[in-house]
Formats: sequence, structure tokens, C-alpha cells
Amino acid sequence: MKTLKQCLLQNSMYLLICCFFSISGFAQSPIVLSFDDPSMVPTDCNIVFSEEGVSQQFLDVNGTCSFFYETSNGGEIGLAPAVLSVDLTGLGIIDKIEVDQTDFCGTGCSEVTLLNNGGIILSVENTVVGNLETLILNNTAAAAVDELTLISFEGFFFEIRIFNTVSDPCNGTGDSDGDNVCDALDQCPGFDDMIDRDGNGVPDYCDFCDDNRTMMEPSQSGDMLTYEAIGQITSGQTIQSGANIIFNAGTSVNLIEGFEVELGAVLTTFIFGCGF
Repeated sequence: MKTLKQCLLQNSMYLLICCFFSISGFAQSPIVLSFDDPSMVPTDCNIVFSEEGVSQQFLDVNGTCSFFYETSNGGEIGLAPAVLSVDLTGLGIIDKIEVDQTDFCGTGCSEVTLLNNGGIILSVENTVVGNLETLILNNTAAAAVDELTLISFEGFFFEIRIFNTVSDPCNGTGDSDGDNVCDALDQCPGFDDMIDRDGNGVPDYCDFCDDNRTMMEPSQSGDMLTYEAIGQITSGQTIQSGANIIFNAGTSVNLIEGFEVELGAVLTTFIFGCGF
């Protein structure tokens, strides 16, 4: 029987191992291309097809392009010979790629390669013949790559796993208010640029001093909006419970048929003119 100390030590080691794999990135979920859908595989070369949103196509080797699809093993691609080109554009930084394959030609007959603008960045060949082997490309330098190629003369490819880190669309500037508009392009910092109920191209939260304003849609619970105009504001919409709306108009506030303020909402109107 194990002592309490032994059990604690064993559990501590287990936790350390789990933490190591999590921190080191091996627990990262990859994009998996498994060739398990026959309908997606073209019958000819140079035809782009897609799996998991990743574009691919078969290309020729020295003028020959021969490939086939098998339903065994959950789907597999045979190259005899041909190149499978995988477009990595838009996938961010490629950290690692794993390719499960079996080669029946000989060592070095199957090869997987990472390229950028046609130049080779990393390449690995098979070292085993007749048995399953995983070819691994570790992009430890985080080099820019845009293409993965698989080439073989008598090889079967079962699965490709692409481990990537999605690039920052804001290039380091951030999106402080979380409205999917980078800070460098944000029209209305601190508020949602996507809310533009009158469709004039200016976010509602920063849409000041229009000649006339129309409240186009019901204000949702939690809205904190100010509608301002030099002229008049017209609204026949519903202000839902929990919303806080301010109408600030220069000449008039028209509340036409259909206008409603639900219990729990706050509505304030001013006829002072925009900017007061």
C-alpha cells in the first residue's frame, strides 16, 4: 500500500507533466485535414478544393500528376507521383505541422516542405518504408510561410495537422473597446463602432450634430445612447427596459405613433440644440 507521501508525490508529478504540456503548446488544437470526405477530392489536377477552410490542389511532378483517393483508414490520399499543395495564407504563424503517411517507394521518396514565396523554409523526408510514420515540421523560428507541399512517388497520406497561432489583425495597436475595429482605425473609441442605426457611416455613440436624426431601431436593454441633432429628432421606435436614451434636439423632438418607453428604461429629452 502506498503511503500518503507517495500518493502526493505521484499526483504532484502528474500535475507538473500536465502543466508542462499545456505551457509548451502541445495541447494546442490544430487544424486537421483528414481527407475523409470523398466529395471534396477533385478528379483532375490544378483544381482547388477545400477542407476546414484550407485551400489545396494537386500539382504535377516532372510533367506527371497521378493521385487517387481511398476510403480506407478514414480517408487517404495516394500520390503516385504528384504534389499536394496546401495554401497556408491567412492562417497566422505556423508553429508546427504533422503529416501522417506511409511510403512504399523507399526512404526519401516522400517529402513535406514549408515554403514562402516559393522558397524552401523547412523540409523533412520519410525514413521508414511500409509503415506509418509522422513527418514533423517544427517552425521554431516562427518564419513566415505561405505553402505546404506533400510530394511522393508511392506514398499514402492520412492526415495533416496544422498548429498555428492566429496573427494579430491590429498589428499590435489593439482593440481596446472590443468592437472588432482596431484602435488605429476606431471612429468612436470606448464605444461600439458597429452600431450605426441611421446608417450614415458614423457610430451612434459619436454621431453628433446631424441636421435631423431618426431613431431607426429599438434601443436594446443596456444601451447608453445620446441622439443629438441641430434640427429635429423623430422616433416611433421602442426603448426597451434597461436602456438609457437622451434626445438632444435644436428645434423639436417628434415622438410619432409606435413610440414606446418600456418600464425600467430612462428617456431624457432636451430642446437646447446640439452640443449643449
